[in-house]
Amino acid sequence: MIRIIIIGLLAVAIGSCDHGVGPDSSMTSFQLLFSGSAPNVLPGIYAVEAGGTNIKRLTPDSMSLAPLFSCSPDGQSILFTVYANQSSDIWKITRSNRTVTRVVADAAMDDSPEWLYDGSGFVFRSNRSGRFSVWMCDANGANQRQVVPDSAYTSGPIPSPRRPLVAYTYSFQTLFVLDYEHNLQIRVTPDSVKMYSGFPAWSAGGDKLAFEAYHDLYIWEVTGSLRKYWTDNNYIYNPKWSPDAKQIAFYALDTLRIFDLSSQLVHPLIPGMGPSGRSNWSPDGRSIAVEKYSTGIAIVAVDGGSTTEISLGGIAGANPQWINATW
Repeated sequence: MIRIIIIGLLAVAIGSCDHGVGPDSSMTSFQLLFSGSAPNVLPGIYAVEAGGTNIKRLTPDSMSLAPLFSCSPDGQSILFTVYANQSSDIWKITRSNRTVTRVVADAAMDDSPEWLYDGSGFVFRSNRSGRFSVWMCDANGANQRQVVPDSAYTSGPIPSPRRPLVAYTYSFQTLFVLDYEHNLQIRVTPDSVKMYSGFPAWSAGGDKLAFEAYHDLYIWEVTGSLRKYWTDNNYIYNPKWSPDAKQIAFYALDTLRIFDLSSQLVHPLIPGMGPSGRSNWSPDGRSIAVEKYSTGIAIVAVDGGSTTEISLGGIAGANPQWINATW
């Protein structure tokens, strides 16, 4: 049975999944969305209330979904990937009436959709040109076009939450940023710096990227500055900015750690996590939802406060994201 640990949740949120704001912002309610699977049930997207109650599946039981999904900036629709007939297409579900619509369909593999910062469209991966590269289209799926050359295997695109920029990697090692308003490719990492995975993270202001390069934590700014901030003897995984952009959470081996940019000190938060995946700060910056490798999701208080365990009835969770709309 999967457990979620809820710690110090406040009723605050922002206008979409995954984009943080400062601690003074507040709303009356918010939810945690996650990808879930259970015995004899196809993977789907689930929502749970802030207090851990009212767990419900949002996507149809008949669909087999990929773990990654993306909420629109207004929190009213979710993009996701569905596998079928040895291929994959991109679908959208709307909050108002639960309508499910296929917005990208092709005989090739299309996956990893991510909304652009203004909700006008989204980016995704496709191998319809022969190799995976980054494509873009309007919010309804129209005007599909390739925006990144397929010169090497391309990771899933990660748009800036505030700017017309999209981060991606070639072969999960070389980091680029696409300025799609000016059709410019900006190389972030030199040959001497090799990323460890394809999951760089934008700050809430959309002007900084944090990423890992084996044992090192790097920060790139849109001004062109690239700096190594911290080095460890362990591999670093999946950095994530706090909403106020003053801290970065990441994994080093099996421990969730927090790096303070002001003091440039790192302190461990939770040891013994095992290889973990994605994580997301709560909008108030007081807790972090983390994906635990093959065992579920935990919400961890940044200050190390008390915990409350909540049973999810056998649903395994991944890719936790916060949302301001009640689904």
